[in-house]
Amino acid sequence: MIALVNIKYVPGRFKKARSQTLAISIAGINCLELCLELPEKAGTKRITRYFNSWAKGLKEMGIADVIIKNGSLGKKRLLSMGFKEPDNGPMMSAKAGEIAFAASYKYDRVFLSTESADRRSIETFNKLCDKFRYIVLDTSASAERTFMEIGGRYGVSPSTIKKDRVVEADCALFLARPKGPTFLSASCVYFAPFDCGSLVFGGVPVRKINLSFPDNYRQEVPSGYNAMEILSWLFNIGRITPEDIRVESAETAF
Repeated sequence: MIALVNIKYVPGRFKKARSQTLAISIAGINCLELCLELPEKAGTKRITRYFNSWAKGLKEMGIADVIIKNGSLGKKRLLSMGFKEPDNGPMMSAKAGEIAFAASYKYDRVFLSTESADRRSIETFNKLCDKFRYIVLDTSASAERTFMEIGGRYGVSPSTIKKDRVVEADCALFLARPKGPTFLSASCVYFAPFDCGSLVFGGVPVRKINLSFPDNYRQEVPSGYNAMEILSWLFNIGRITPEDIRVESAETAF
């Protein structure tokens, strides 16, 4: 079970810390909202004692996954204790093809780095074939054959990265770390749902991505919480699908 966490200070020194547990539902999924109020003028040792006791209680309830309210205190401390926030990598990977299109300027040539022709990579490749004229691949030999066959159905003839590993493209997608140093043109925007390592040189990373929350669940997002994190959680547990999410924009600047 996931918990939405709100930690805040309240005026006072000698007041006791107060915790509250609320049962809520988001998109038909039951979860908890856990609130901790700490007296703002209490000493550091006292605050630490309160906090640690409260965090221990969360673990005893079986809570490991958390969504922390914007502006909450103790976020770093909570995460250092083994609690974790939703991983948005799978969701971003599923929308990578659309993100590339939204971030690109010319919609002409795109570069794709992927380890294999798995389901997610093929879905992304299909979207790229539908949007771009040319596709450059950096993948295994077996995956390359699969992509070449799929490209033929779209009238697209993919090419492979050259030996000098210099990429001339409008946009680059790294669904996996590149197989060697990869040099992007200065105007090339690139997106990596997961860490692409230190082998990418040049280009401009996509830094700001706006995804739309499904309309039928929009009103169920609790006030003050990051909608993107809630969206990632619902995606990871299979409550919503890639088709439920729309890429509104993708930009290179914050």
